[in-house]
Amino acid sequence: MKNRTPILYFILFLIAVIAVSCEKDSYFDKGYYLYQDSKLYPADKVNDITIVWNDNDLPEDVKQTVLEIASSMVKIKGGVFEMGSSESGIENEWPVHSVSLSDYYLAKTTITQQQWQAIMGSHELWNAQYGKGDNYPANYISYTQALEFINKLNSYSNLRFRLPTEAEWEFAACGGTVSHDYLYSGSNNANEVAWHRDNAQERMHPAAMLTPNELGLYDMSGNLWEWCADYYGEYPNSHVDNPTGPSYGEKRVVRGGSFSYEAAYSRCKCRNCLPETNNSFAVGLRLAM
Repeated sequence: MKNRTPILYFILFLIAVIAVSCEKDSYFDKGYYLYQDSKLYPADKVNDITIVWNDNDLPEDVKQTVLEIASSMVKIKGGVFEMGSSESGIENEWPVHSVSLSDYYLAKTTITQQQWQAIMGSHELWNAQYGKGDNYPANYISYTQALEFINKLNSYSNLRFRLPTEAEWEFAACGGTVSHDYLYSGSNNANEVAWHRDNAQERMHPAAMLTPNELGLYDMSGNLWEWCADYYGEYPNSHVDNPTGPSYGEKRVVRGGSFSYEAAYSRCKCRNCLPETNNSFAVGLRLAM
């Protein structure tokens, strides 16, 4: 019988080398790499979202912020809905028209000041008067600044965050395919779901303090206006699939109302718009994917 001792020692040696290598690499601790294009990439999995990192040496706060935002993404099942309102008497909500949307993701909350700071650094305009702290929404954000944040966030991994289209925003605010047709996002009572002029004490409040809507989304009504990707313009007269708004314009859509506006502006159907460079104290952003 042949002596297998050398072979056994060699196998044990290989196991020891691999174990030492794994101790030096935190990603091996998680046991998750992605093999793609003949290369091995460090990765993480959050719910059903796979994150492939572009840099193995990201600062821990940056990495945790990407993971936190990814874990907050709610999968919105697409469907057909009636966009706009004929009941409000507000002309820019006409005509009511049919819209078809594919599946997409939308964050449970707006981007917080802690998340913004991890990616972009502190914002010099944040202040205690309107609300300052890790879990407060990031405000004073222009459309241009929102895109800068998104581009930087996307540079860290394979994920492609973006602003929602106006149609995606309204569909999700209304509750998607499980909508109860509430006036506000999650209730007919604004005080249950929205921080507005009559209950907010002239300041915004930390994210996710009130009741979520049917999809588990918080603060779609009130607290801060939220940027959408679309240029502002008139609604179409007929059915559209996955609309992205006009091809050009002077202003971008904002939705949801804010703590400084009356509750009526927090209705799911209410529309507003601002110049891309406007960084109002009452405007922030929520990410889609």
